[in-house]
Amino acid sequence: MLDLAIDKAEQVKKLGRDGATQKLVDKYRDRKIRSVIHFRRIMESYESTEEDKVANAKVIRRIEQFFVNPKLETREAFDEFIADKKRVQNALSACDTFLTQLRKFTLRYTADDEERSSLRRALIEVRAYCDSLEERFASTTTNQSPWTSSRPGDGCNSSTRTIGSTRQSC
Repeated sequence: MLDLAIDKAEQVKKLGRDGATQKLVDKYRDRKIRSVIHFRRIMESYESTEEDKVANAKVIRRIEQFFVNPKLETREAFDEFIADKKRVQNALSACDTFLTQLRKFTLRYTADDEERSSLRRALIEVRAYCDSLEERFASTTTNQSPWTSSRPGDGCNSSTRTIGSTRQSC
């Protein structure tokens, strides 16, 4: 992390290795760095923004601020850069878990009309939420939703549906 800061941040480079190290020691003594593990947040922030030049430049500016401002804490400075990534990873995991659990229930054979009706209402609500998210993320280059079922109006009532270019069993 120190090498990154010295290499990329001009103000840190001016401090030199000893000066930058002393700034970190001072922050640690002042409890603005609670653990060496917090340095991972800085590295993760930098690495997760390498493809986005604007965000990456912001991370580098934040690294400079982190060294120059003795009151700036690690989490306060860098959590914003990794929070979105973690939320997306958690959402992807939740989607996988949701589909896996639903498939285990073999709900297609539910006979009770009241249960089928309740389940259908819940699935419609889930679909509406998923559709709203998908519309928000949809590329402007395509007019077709990747959530399109194999038969119009079917959704999860059919045995398969298309998600993107992949056919999935419901």
